[in-house]
Amino acid sequence: MATGEDLRALGEWVGEAPLVGLGEGEHGTHEMHRLADRFFRYLVAERGFTVFALEIDSAHGALLDDFVTGRRDDLDEILERRWWASEVFYDQALRELLLWMRAYNTEAEEPLRFAGFDLKQPDLAAELLAEELERLAPGTAKEVRALFASMAEIGGYGGVPDFGGFRSIVRLPLPPDREGEGLLRVELGMRAQGMTMGSAGFQVSTGAARATSSPLAEELPADQWRPSLAEIPSPDATEVEVTLFHRGNGTVWFDGLTASLDGRALEVAANLSSLQPEPPPAPRLQLLDYKAKAAAEVSYRGRLSLAVERDPRLDATLDAAARIVALVEKELRIHPELDIAAARRMKRLARLVEQAVAWRTLAQPNRDVFLAENLTWLAREGHPGSRILALAHASHSEKLPRRMGGFLAETHGPDYRTVSMYSVAGEYRGFGSLRTLETGDRPEVLPLAPDRVRSNVRYLASLAP
Repeated sequence: MATGEDLRALGEWVGEAPLVGLGEGEHGTHEMHRLADRFFRYLVAERGFTVFALEIDSAHGALLDDFVTGRRDDLDEILERRWWASEVFYDQALRELLLWMRAYNTEAEEPLRFAGFDLKQPDLAAELLAEELERLAPGTAKEVRALFASMAEIGGYGGVPDFGGFRSIVRLPLPPDREGEGLLRVELGMRAQGMTMGSAGFQVSTGAARATSSPLAEELPADQWRPSLAEIPSPDATEVEVTLFHRGNGTVWFDGLTASLDGRALEVAANLSSLQPEPPPAPRLQLLDYKAKAAAEVSYRGRLSLAVERDPRLDATLDAAARIVALVEKELRIHPELDIAAARRMKRLARLVEQAVAWRTLAQPNRDVFLAENLTWLAREGHPGSRILALAHASHSEKLPRRMGGFLAETHGPDYRTVSMYSVAGEYRGFGSLRTLETGDRPEVLPLAPDRVRSNVRYLASLAP
């Protein structure tokens, strides 16, 4: 029953807010999707909501919107088009919701609409954009297809970028019998070329303490070495880990690693030029975009250095995405006769391609920035004046700093409200095989499994039996 008394309190909490974030504590939970379905039907009947938005690729969401509004009939074919995380959203509950929305629209004065607001995969957006341009400017459509073909070569779209970038660890033993305060000083020489974004440096850690030295890109010259220093107390440590990292573009060279404890030099046996990168934490989902090699042409104190280069195709891909946006803007200036809806659709598709590339290359390392941008676009341009229910993982929807909900709260103020669904036991699919939640011990975060990204599941103790 869509208007049951059990949902009345939720409706009162929503109030007059035009944008509501509905969070699910775990992805891939049938019961949560059923509840989202019921909640949306209630909001349609009692609160005038007309848009259901889902944390799926925006271009795929547009295809599903075509189905619920009667512009196409091939629901099965749309749902069979696999995309990132489709296994956690495309279930029977979603199918029934889509069928209900379509049936509702056959008699509704104001039709219900469906939308996606994710941005990980640019392929469908690029394809739809090229089709739009084909009718307007075939030559530009051909160029867009060629640009996207070059962008696709880097792979890795739809997964999780390797936020760690290049990482390689040097372990140094510390003397067991020593006097003094245990002040550990580590120095490393660095230089860079072509680094305009991100960071590079090293982190020193004993487990109990850590320190990071990460100069700004403009502080790393290409023509000379820059010494960097990190200090930490290590009174009881038996070993120190020095982690070299490069999380930006261009090439960074490392060498000249030295360490001292209370002013006494420590032996550093590691040859930095032979270091290899640590594998990404989720190899099934991530690509390693960095290569490390010994560099004879750039030496430090007469030795081989370690050169770490990010795949230059990533920068070329960013340039290609910017070129696609510029081409669309040019055609819209040349063709002012184009209707507003078509122009808005083309600009949106180009922006989705640009977002996916920025996320893949970590030019914008916070995906939640784009999730919030896309929901704001839906509220202000896609469906202005409509009330929207947006289903996403609760870690996105809640009003947390640097998360989608936090950004939306800053932009929309009291016009954005949140409701979250959590479970204390049962099975869920996540990103991979079926999982089980137990009520016995409730960890803050489930362990990272090889076929699943970290879930950030939290539990409400008050709901426990």
